[in-house]
Amino acid sequence: MLLFISHSLGCQYYIGRYADDRFTPETHGRMTWVDRAFFAPESLVDERGRRIMWAWIFEGRPRAQQEAALWAGTMSLPRVLWLGDDKTLRMAPPEELTSLRLRVFIDRSVVEVFANERQVVMRRIYPTRQDSVGVRLFARGGAAQVRVWRAWEMDATNVW
Repeated sequence: MLLFISHSLGCQYYIGRYADDRFTPETHGRMTWVDRAFFAPESLVDERGRRIMWAWIFEGRPRAQQEAALWAGTMSLPRVLWLGDDKTLRMAPPEELTSLRLRVFIDRSVVEVFANERQVVMRRIYPTRQDSVGVRLFARGGAAQVRVWRAWEMDATNVW
């Protein structure tokens, strides 16, 4: 796998063969569809041989709000990457995150949804209404089935 960014399209990858000091791409995929919000991927191979990747999640607020807040953007959750039996890229949260449970992670202004070990959808959100405390699931262009829905409160990871 060759993992890279396009400044206009965000995080992307090629899957192919590497032989004789040459990479030959066979398939291509993107890790963000509508914009370039998932950007600047990094990865490493851990001591267990897992390829673990994370990337920058771009800020969605106007520049003036970013400056007033004194911060902008954040890093994604880590993802373990591997090739499936069908030679397509697979991804899932590392098992160390199982204590956090759903495949849907919501943390203040970030939502990350891991879907079928095939893709992760992430978005920065900024709810401004006082009643912006719920989650709603929907599908466009087809049907979706939710087999189990459970939610757990997470403790803060820092005091800020």
